[in-house]
Amino acid sequence: MQSNWFRPAAYIQHLQQQIQAKLSACDKLYFEITGNLIDQSKISALIPGFSPEMYKTIFAEFKNDMEIFFCVKAQDILDNKPFDQDGRPFITFLEIYLKKIENKFGTRPHIVINLIDLEDRYDRIFSFEQKFQKLWYRVREKYKIKAYSYDITKVISEDGFGNDDHIPTSKKLILIASLTPESGKLATAITQIYLNQEIDLNADYAKLEVLPNYSLPKDHPLNTIARKIYLQETEGLEFDTTLPEKDLYDRGLEKHAFIQKVFGLLKKPIPARTEDYLLGQLNVSDFDEAWLREKAWLN
Repeated sequence: MQSNWFRPAAYIQHLQQQIQAKLSACDKLYFEITGNLIDQSKISALIPGFSPEMYKTIFAEFKNDMEIFFCVKAQDILDNKPFDQDGRPFITFLEIYLKKIENKFGTRPHIVINLIDLEDRYDRIFSFEQKFQKLWYRVREKYKIKAYSYDITKVISEDGFGNDDHIPTSKKLILIASLTPESGKLATAITQIYLNQEIDLNADYAKLEVLPNYSLPKDHPLNTIARKIYLQETEGLEFDTTLPEKDLYDRGLEKHAFIQKVFGLLKKPIPARTEDYLLGQLNVSDFDEAWLREKAWLN
């Protein structure tokens, strides 16, 4: 089987140029990372040539001007379920994972706890904070906004994100990553952008999402591969946010529509077409179509 259909060097160079162009046009760039920040082996297993170290290679160029926000959902802390095949609970696995991030990227992440309900076992959230603060992590809290799912105008106001604390950053590029779905990466980015604008900082947003490719039909082989990758990443994990295979693409489209609405309501609206902020998508022209169909349907 031929493997010269994918050119990783060209992919990396193009993505780095896109990131640099975004950075040149703003004071802060909040860059949401889809999937596993430190290990892209699930993608590389289905797409030969896509290195398990791809993200490390991409961001090496920016390491001197980069910070990392690592988002953790409060419910995952409270549940603390077994997270890997060895049965290690979520919090134990998280501690190991954060150390790997620091070793790989050379920076210690901020921890951002999202969706905190002060009436639901907050003592356990506080204990989690103390544990990681003793390990020299900076930990921030973000709370549930009841209007988040139905009143965007209220969310983008002093009564919504305006109530959150601004997380100070000293670098220009801020990667936002997580371990589990729905951990508040997007909400963290929007909050920071909203609060940056309040102090006249020009902040922008980008998202690294290799797949799905939303310019292609849902049943296109590339998007079938995307569903396979998602299911592999969540296989065996009993998190309440794990989605059925059929929902991945549609849910992505809904999130893009939400981003467009929210960014249009900011004090300084941000361009929100997917081509404005969605970076790193694999281009179908890079692939052999027969190979794609074989990989998508036979694996």
